[in-house]
Amino acid sequence: MQRRRAVDAVRRRFWVPSAVAIIAALGLGSLLPRVDDALKLDPGLFAFTSIDAVRGMLQVIATVTISVAGVAFSVTVVALQLATQQLGPRVLRTFQTDRVNQATLAALLGPFVYAVVLLTQLDATADTLPHLSLTFAVLLGLAAVAFFVAFVQHIITSLQASTVIAKITTEGAGTLSSGHPRQIGTPADAPPSDLIDDGAGLPVRADRAGYLAEVNGRAVLTAAQRASAVVVQRTALGDYVVTGQLLATLVPLDGRRLDDEARHVDAVRAAFSLYRERTLADDVGFPLRQLADIALRALSPALNDPTTAENAMGAAVDFLFRFAHEPAPSCARADDDGALRFVAKVPDLDDLVRLTVDQVRGNVDAHPAVADRLVMLLGHLAATARAHGHPTAEAQRQAELFERSGDDDNRADDT
Repeated sequence: MQRRRAVDAVRRRFWVPSAVAIIAALGLGSLLPRVDDALKLDPGLFAFTSIDAVRGMLQVIATVTISVAGVAFSVTVVALQLATQQLGPRVLRTFQTDRVNQATLAALLGPFVYAVVLLTQLDATADTLPHLSLTFAVLLGLAAVAFFVAFVQHIITSLQASTVIAKITTEGAGTLSSGHPRQIGTPADAPPSDLIDDGAGLPVRADRAGYLAEVNGRAVLTAAQRASAVVVQRTALGDYVVTGQLLATLVPLDGRRLDDEARHVDAVRAAFSLYRERTLADDVGFPLRQLADIALRALSPALNDPTTAENAMGAAVDFLFRFAHEPAPSCARADDDGALRFVAKVPDLDDLVRLTVDQVRGNVDAHPAVADRLVMLLGHLAATARAHGHPTAEAQRQAELFERSGDDDNRADDT
């Protein structure tokens, strides 16, 4: 799970592939001319006649690739603006982590840097031309053109709402089987009810604001072991936390007073990571929030696109179906010795249904087809949840509210 978080963090940094390409281009631009001098290799793919012609070719490659990189960047910015307006700001992460967008910028900046470095390595007095280095420059330029063509096609496809919806559900599926709190220790016996319900123990409060995005399993278990206590999580992943809000409580196992309480509290607090935005690493509710945002935008009078709203809600309920098919993880987590050390706030199906449907329900009055579709899906969800031991109260309540709203509209039309 730590590896998955690290990969997710790298993917959200748009500049990483470009930085790698630039560093590689700097290295190759300096190294390949020396290899040419030593080995005198000539692949024979292209004919290079004079140093002036070679210099002109490298200047063309550098000029074209940096110009096209500017165009690609402009197209990406426009795509982000359109996505924000039509699908909501929380889908920006989908474009930010898009591998094709990242690879295209890297494929354009790499040849530019390589051509510039190679220009500085040319020796007008040399008897032979660096054929291997020049061949590589031409191949990089051709690859850059191919990447740009693929990028244009990709942008056209990726701006479609169905593509964004599919990508959100695919990325979010990984959290269902490996998300919080499965990555923390091992399952333990159910904790005493008073440990969960009572406010006993040392409060661990946030020292700043942000979204609770991660609970570091190793850190929280270590902190609990050193304090001979149990950490009880009080705030769910994905919730926005304000400064001073209760994150967890630290409950000593034997009821005694802890020595150096501040040190133990700080150790537990350090295990709770607060970010400026929500992430997909452990947060099951985030993809549902993204899909609900898409549906809300589609149902707004400005867009009036009920088909997209229906698709987004269908994908969201399908995600809830998958959640209902997964066995609920144990909230009690033990360390390597089998001792209870952590009680998690486990994602609950009722909470996820409420997050998905509540706001959308208030915007479907003008779109009865969307409401009817949701009533049917919620009915199937309730049956599936019941069969797998998940709560069904919220799914049934939401379906009843949709039906009641439809009956009220029909009576209003009759009058």
